[in-house]
Amino acid sequence: MKKILLTLIAVAAMAGSASAADLAARPYVKAPMPAPVASWTGFYIGGDVGGAWARTSVANNFLPNGAKFGADNEVFNNSASSVTGSIHAGYNWQVSPQAVVGIEADWTGLKANSSATTIWTAGGAASCTFIPAASCFTTISTNLSWLATVRGRAGVLVAPNVLLYATGGVAWGKRDYFGEGSNSTGYDAVFRGSSSSNTGYVVGAGAEWMAAANWIVRAEYLYSSLGKGPNVSVFSAGFPTFGNNFSWDRTNINTVRIGLSYKFGGPVVAKY
Repeated sequence: MKKILLTLIAVAAMAGSASAADLAARPYVKAPMPAPVASWTGFYIGGDVGGAWARTSVANNFLPNGAKFGADNEVFNNSASSVTGSIHAGYNWQVSPQAVVGIEADWTGLKANSSATTIWTAGGAASCTFIPAASCFTTISTNLSWLATVRGRAGVLVAPNVLLYATGGVAWGKRDYFGEGSNSTGYDAVFRGSSSSNTGYVVGAGAEWMAAANWIVRAEYLYSSLGKGPNVSVFSAGFPTFGNNFSWDRTNINTVRIGLSYKFGGPVVAKY
């Protein structure tokens, strides 16, 4: 019995040594690296084309008052539309498989020029009692020539290459102003001015499609509102106590556009 037990122990030891030798001989295999995937992270530049619709409310108040002119004060709603062309640049961070945040700046050229002329009225009827003349009128114009924004962006990937986003930030624009009150025979109060310092805000939304690793197609809507324009009083030579006060309110702009961006850098190994 003792011999049989010693024989079994020897056989087991030999089998264990053979198994250990087999394990030691197996080659080491490194786990494969994740395959590169398209990423939204990176710097991009591009351009847009579209259309814009601008609207500005402007008040004309007669000085010292409307009764002295025999006319009612007026409010104009200057509206204009324009084709737009834009350039943009920004940076995105893909912070998770479904979320992208970023920042973007753009500049848009346009020609949204609006002008309106009305005859002076009192109670709805034409009136020209201040130094009577054949024609008494007011002309107001507001011209918007460029618009710039700096915006934050935050979006959701509804597919790996389709981004829906919201955006908002600060807006600037250049506006030219003109106002004139005249009775065509001696009274003529005129104001001309321009401003590119008024700031405002912009909000909007859009969709982007990463058509290839470096090319992104977009469609976007933006609502911009610039600050109030000038509030000025102007007088006609020879009539120092009579004048017109012109006051421009905010300019509100709706912009719809499509664009194409080039994103620098190709596919990367995603890390979130």
